[in-house]
Amino acid sequence: MAQQRRARETRAAILQGASSVFLARGYAETSLDQVTDAAGVTKGALYFHFRSKADLAGAVVAEQQRLSQSWTELAIADAPSAAGALMLACASFATQLSTEPMVAAGLRLSTESIGEVPSRAPSALAWVDETAGHVGRAVAEGTFRDDLDVDRAARFVVGAFSGVQTFSALSTGHADVFERLQDMMRFVLPSFLSPRSAGLAGELAALIRPTDRPPID
Repeated sequence: MAQQRRARETRAAILQGASSVFLARGYAETSLDQVTDAAGVTKGALYFHFRSKADLAGAVVAEQQRLSQSWTELAIADAPSAAGALMLACASFATQLSTEPMVAAGLRLSTESIGEVPSRAPSALAWVDETAGHVGRAVAEGTFRDDLDVDRAARFVVGAFSGVQTFSALSTGHADVFERLQDMMRFVLPSFLSPRSAGLAGELAALIRPTDRPPID
């Protein structure tokens, strides 16, 4: 049991170290020596858990997905509507990017043009699918227009979010990410909202604010 615990702790340390290096340097410029230095482990310990840099990057993306799932489930648990859940999901992801290096690193790995990283396409597609679920339910509830193309709207929101948060990261280190995302939604929502919900853009955009961190092991 003690040996298993140490193995889990070593693997977690490697993932934490890798996330900090991948986030700072990107996939191409990251070396395994840099990861072992950041994690405080030997090269042998790293290779015991991960076969290659690509394998390690895939594990960071997988851990990012696990963390993001836990964060988002908590954030939207009490959402008043599907449109509200979409805003709260965006708010949760923005909070994660601001506070969880693993999530920020996973997103960077998922969006860099590198064919070597496993699981990056499923990660992006899962994000689009989850967004489409919120959009589709908002249409069914009558908050969004009934002629809204759900899939195209979801892809646009994910793409716009990615661009806005990237610019926020480059310009302020995510310090203004919530303000920038609120601005984005104030522009986007009027084209999504049904006539009866046309006045809700500001109220919905205001839901994009820091969210609570779930109890994650």
